[in-house]
Amino acid sequence: MPLNKRRRPHRKSRQGCTECKARHIKCDELRPSCANCTISERQCSYPHHSPCSPKPAPAPKPAPDLYASILEPRPTEETGGKGPHTPRVDTRFTLFHMICLHHADMHMHDYMALQGSGQPIIEIALRVADTAPFLLDQVLALSALDLSGKERPANMTYHREASELQIRALSLFNQSTEGISDTNRLALFLFASLLGIHVLRETLVHHSHGTIATFIEEFLRYLRLHRGVRNFINEQSWDQILQSELRPLLHLSHLATVVGNLTPGNETSKLKAFLETYDSGSESNNACQDALRWIQWMLDLAKQDISSESLAIHATMAWPLVISEEYIHAFHQHRPEALAVFAYYAHTLYRYRSFWVFGDSGSSLLCLIKSNIGSFWLRQLDRPVQGTIDSLTC
Repeated sequence: MPLNKRRRPHRKSRQGCTECKARHIKCDELRPSCANCTISERQCSYPHHSPCSPKPAPAPKPAPDLYASILEPRPTEETGGKGPHTPRVDTRFTLFHMICLHHADMHMHDYMALQGSGQPIIEIALRVADTAPFLLDQVLALSALDLSGKERPANMTYHREASELQIRALSLFNQSTEGISDTNRLALFLFASLLGIHVLRETLVHHSHGTIATFIEEFLRYLRLHRGVRNFINEQSWDQILQSELRPLLHLSHLATVVGNLTPGNETSKLKAFLETYDSGSESNNACQDALRWIQWMLDLAKQDISSESLAIHATMAWPLVISEEYIHAFHQHRPEALAVFAYYAHTLYRYRSFWVFGDSGSSLLCLIKSNIGSFWLRQLDRPVQGTIDSLTC
């Protein structure tokens, strides 16, 4: 039976929320908002308990951001401790999941733009499946997301499975009480990285064609998630990761050190010169200059290997991790100088639009920026960016 024709069975949830019951999907019964409703941004509510129920349902509260959990400090090995009881998540695997695992085994190097095999990632996910099951679920989720853009007419089925696997991974991560240690550091690093790529793709594909305000809010949400990797990867942890079996895949780190010792390129020189003399009356100018320096770093890093786009793609995905909180604040405020800097990032997304995570988001974002910063700021952009904007039909 074709994948898109088959209706997956689900186990009944007697205490599940109203939305999940209406959608005929299993509810994890997390309160005040279950994972399904949080991810799909639905209003989560629970039916009133029957007279035989031990206590009434709590009053509805604003739905929490399920992604925000990755930003919260994880318990240490010393403190440990168990959090409040939460319902167990169904961790069964199906034939569909095996299809996704096979696709990851065969094609992860391609859809993650790796300069090497993705086998070490899969091996780690399988090795820690009993202690850190959220990693395997996220591996499968990203694989399903890639398949959703290829396997027609079953693409909607794959996309739905990608979302459900991501929900399950996040739920398992939220329920994890194990402290950060040498045994799970790689799993946590990979989980945050894979989840970041997943959410970046969904953000760029689904929110770059609307308004600049909507995109900025969603991009900030993505930033909070992806930058969460910094919460548990300190210098010592990073050194240990670089010496692990992931080392062949982390070439960006070595080349970043090389680029740091080179004379920066001139792709951003025009806007750089303008910002150095621009009196914005705001502290955001310094933050924007710093973000522009990181843009130049990103472009210089991409030039270290022109034989493939892999390095450039990973350099592009690294930029959101290195910009300052002050720049993010200016971007949130829609400051024109912040949007002008972001135009260079959008231009890079456009340049590497063949990578499925970026797609056509670059051209859409350049058009949004063009309509929001006006001709004065457009004239301050360097020629390649300005030329691309002029060539687009916005």
